[in-house]
Amino acid sequence: MAIGTQEHGTFPRLIDEAVLKAGRGEKARLQLVSYARASIREAQTEAVFDRDRTETQILATANPHIWTRPQCFRIMETIEYPLVPTFPHFQKPGRTQGRDTDYFYYAAANYFVFTQLEVADPINLSYFTYFQPLVYFAVADRPARYFADLAQWKYLDGNGDFVDTLGTTELDEAAQALVTNWLLFDWYDLVLEGTLAKIFKINGDQRAVSSFALFKSFIKDLLQGEGASSSLNQ
Repeated sequence: MAIGTQEHGTFPRLIDEAVLKAGRGEKARLQLVSYARASIREAQTEAVFDRDRTETQILATANPHIWTRPQCFRIMETIEYPLVPTFPHFQKPGRTQGRDTDYFYYAAANYFVFTQLEVADPINLSYFTYFQPLVYFAVADRPARYFADLAQWKYLDGNGDFVDTLGTTELDEAAQALVTNWLLFDWYDLVLEGTLAKIFKINGDQRAVSSFALFKSFIKDLLQGEGASSSLNQ
């Protein structure tokens, strides 16, 4: 089946392009991977973006219920006890904790504590996450590749061939998640310029100033073009 010629929107492709544009050869690849990850994080922390929100429901296993933060957790937005119904308040541990309300929660190093629950009570959560760090794959080993000229994804199967699907939407999306995220895919040039600006600066390249200015311009476009949460209930 057809394979496109214009691979785009993925972390491995961005690193390949950055290697060529930086003109530093393969020896710069590890640096560029680090700089690309830093550029993604730099852009993501400019705002709390709606597209980074996760909504889920968990069930209490005890009172209080202890919920371990998921990997790449950023910030809690809302907690609801739908059976009460109520939205518990955030209260730090101390003498006044629980004085004004029976329903509260607090946070510790890697977990949250939710009070006043029965076993199996549902807890609705809305929170924000950071992106998982992406890694570089050589062309033949990429779990997924996106081709702009076909407007289509191709996936690496067990035989080493790139196919239209791995069989289910879940498997296809899991393969995509190994090579891209919404920021990288939709704002590819932003991440590329941020990556190049960093390596240009380190190497004293005169292109650093213009590349950094373009990166900052793309950041402004990102903030104007993407929805962000203006207030958080903590």
